[in-house]
Amino acid sequence: MSTTHKELKTGFVMNWEIQLARPLRTHRCGLPAIVRTLGDAVDLIDEGLPETLRFRSTWREVKEMLVTAAETKTSRAVEDATTLLEHILEDEGWLEH
Repeated sequence: MSTTHKELKTGFVMNWEIQLARPLRTHRCGLPAIVRTLGDAVDLIDEGLPETLRFRSTWREVKEMLVTAAETKTSRAVEDATTLLEHILEDEGWLEH
């Protein structure tokens, strides 16, 4: 994301620099090799995925969880978003082990 903090109309300040619960390594062409922050993860979805994938319910769900984590800044929300992203990347065959 272009800015560290982005304020929503609701007054929430979102922090995209928050580290994921653990870095995730990918091996798909066009995706970042390592996803470290909430912002990296959202950029992966918005910029790295083809539109046909981006609008699938699983990818929309993880993006919503990433936004929630950026808003609430709680470790639980970050862990939940990281775990779901990790599972989706694994299901797509893109997670490096």
